[in-house]
Amino acid sequence: MILVTKASNVLASTSIPTTLNVKHMDFADLQGGKGPCNRKAATIKSHMKICHDEGNNIESASNIKVAILSSGGVPAVNVAVSGPLMIQNSIKLRSKV
Repeated sequence: MILVTKASNVLASTSIPTTLNVKHMDFADLQGGKGPCNRKAATIKSHMKICHDEGNNIESASNIKVAILSSGGVPAVNVAVSGPLMIQNSIKLRSKV
């Protein structure tokens, strides 16, 4: 929803000069946080909060993994911690500049 009041601006997205003063822009979540991803994220966050409340620190990716897998883990969630990509054989490139 865009609420428009007085004229004073030019919209950059069009080549037609228009004079608008946008007072308020609202991007609504159509499902209002009730989608399956939001439910799964809420479960993961609650696991992390419970783990933290038990006195555990959550400061790194491996701590987050331990927190998510605590209390039996979250159904249908697989957790992995990855590091930087290690290249075994480096290739030297020559530039003809």
